[in-house]
Amino acid sequence: MASGAKGITSVTANLLPDMKADLAHASLAGDFATAKALNDALFDINKVLFCESNPIPIKAAMYIAGLIDTLEYRLPLVPPSVQNMKQLENVMKKYTIVGA
Repeated sequence: MASGAKGITSVTANLLPDMKADLAHASLAGDFATAKALNDALFDINKVLFCESNPIPIKAAMYIAGLIDTLEYRLPLVPPSVQNMKQLENVMKKYTIVGA
């Protein structure tokens, strides 16, 4: 597994732990069709969560979802661009965020 794949797992799991857990369980059970379907369903969110340097997009996504109360960044981090924030908002409409 490439190191980038590990990052996708941990970042996405902060926002969609249920889907990532289901994907892992399906994979471990040998149900690769279900695992692939889940992986495919997560493609858009995985892609947008890396539109800027980590942890900027995941923090913004967690704020959009209502999982954190404020969207504050300490230097050297800066807020995501307006374009990327809109992209995050649009992609997140496809998913049900547990706990939000």
